[in-house]
Amino acid sequence: MVIYFKSEKALRHLLKNGIVYTLREQRRKRNGKDWITTQKGGSKIADVIIKEVAFVNMVNDSPYNDVKVITWDELNSYVRNSGFSSLSEWIAEYWTLHKKRGRIPTFAWLYEVKLEADSLANKK
Repeated sequence: MVIYFKSEKALRHLLKNGIVYTLREQRRKRNGKDWITTQKGGSKIADVIIKEVAFVNMVNDSPYNDVKVITWDELNSYVRNSGFSSLSEWIAEYWTLHKKRGRIPTFAWLYEVKLEADSLANKK
């Protein structure tokens, strides 16, 4: 299952640094080896390894008992590898991407995406 990058900042950060933390509205059905592109039907950019980090919630209750739950403020420790210069910029981009679909979510899934060693070697 492919992972799409609509944010140029996040994609650039991944390709330059080999790692990016990304917020997703939907929980992925699987983690591990995958590949990235920018749009449905788009060409493959690189192979990646995806790891679920946490469920990010703006409210106190979480429907998930099997995952780490963090608040928006706790995302600060991930900003450095998000491609954004601040937490507010990162969240604003996340909301902007979803606002185009008619909603602003109050939660997100946080994923770590790393380039596979072979993909990184091919980019150099």
